[in-house]
Amino acid sequence: MLPRLAISFTSTLAILAIVIASIAPAIAREEVPINSIIISGVDGSGTAFASLSVPDRGNDRAFSDSELSLYDLHIAKMYEVTDALCQRRFTFPFNQPIQVFQWSYSANSIPIGQLQISCREAEDVANTYGRAFLSESTVIRRPLSADSSPSAEILQIPTLNLAGYQVPLWKSYTRRLRLSGNY
Repeated sequence: MLPRLAISFTSTLAILAIVIASIAPAIAREEVPINSIIISGVDGSGTAFASLSVPDRGNDRAFSDSELSLYDLHIAKMYEVTDALCQRRFTFPFNQPIQVFQWSYSANSIPIGQLQISCREAEDVANTYGRAFLSESTVIRRPLSADSSPSAEILQIPTLNLAGYQVPLWKSYTRRLRLSGNY
């Protein structure tokens, strides 16, 4: 009976550690500085044009006590938003399915580059790294009708589970990405 109890206790601790690791990044990530996320429109091929603007260019520094840089977390946010909006069949007010998000990334109003993320790629990344248990409140600005200017809405966006052994894998992944139009 004692060995079975030890295995059960060990299993319970392992599960608890996984749950805590999944929740912690979602809580801390709400403090990542982002000025705005704007979805400005969709073209006839189903490409949505989005922008992520952050306050300063020091995005290579580590965020808080994390091994992840602000750049790593900004790229993660682009994948998270792409995956969430693709999952929601994000068509309003554009009335067409979206296949790809073309992201413009800028810091302190200075362009850093562009990144194209397909719905399929965003889903693959989310499945590879997993989604944290908690979603993050994310302000997204988008037109509420075809002729209107963007209005803000708060969406609950699941975050990628970037904790533990996933951290070096994500850092490696983001370093292999090539932003186009770098300035």
